Amino acid sequence: MTEKEKNARVQHALLVKEKAAATNPDPDETEDDEPPLDQQNEFIATADLKIKALEKEKAILNAQLATKKRAADQAKKLVEAKRKLAAMQAEVEKLQKACEDTQQPSTQMLHFSAGTQEDSALRIPEKI
Repeated sequence: MTEKEKNARVQHALLVKEKAAATNPDPDETEDDEPPLDQQNEFIATADLKIKALEKEKAILNAQLATKKRAADQAKKLVEAKRKLAAMQAEVEKLQKACEDTQQPSTQMLHFSAGTQEDSALRIPEKI
């Protein structure tokens, strides 16, 4: 806390006490109620330390919250990536099956035509 802020707090405390003294005209009571200046400074210092501790705690909590948000976002991205991967794998399997289905008739035709060539090679040529 800057010196300016400390002075503003002390002045504010003095104004509050002056207002209280204005409502209570007995000067002996107002002077006895007012803590010494050293004690006021100690209270202010303690309050400043508490404020700093709370600010640190707030910063830590904000950092934890941001980390948890990033983790949740990453988890969502992972789920989406897994979904896309599964869909892509299913599509690839479908295409592979379609390729296999189209290749089976071709291989059967190749076996058939290969068989006829073997037969013709084994035949004895006819006399002309």
